[in-house]
Amino acid sequence: MMDEQPLTQREVGKFEQVLQDMKHRARNDRQIIILLQNEIEELQKEFVKMKTRVYTAGTIIVVVGSTLAWLIEVILLNSSSS
Repeated sequence: MMDEQPLTQREVGKFEQVLQDMKHRARNDRQIIILLQNEIEELQKEFVKMKTRVYTAGTIIVVVGSTLAWLIEVILLNSSSS
């Protein structure tokens, strides 16, 4: 077996620096994840609003189209019976 020598202060300092860097990166990653989660929530809310607008517009188009079709039918029936 190899003789294991204790770590030097320089090596311990390097390990501590690497550990601090890893902690800093982990903290940054958590902040990024939180920001992305908030962004996703906002996009989901906007999507729901857009879906509601599309459904509302579709419903209005169907109602107006049906009313116009009925009105045209009534006008054509009245003009043909006259």
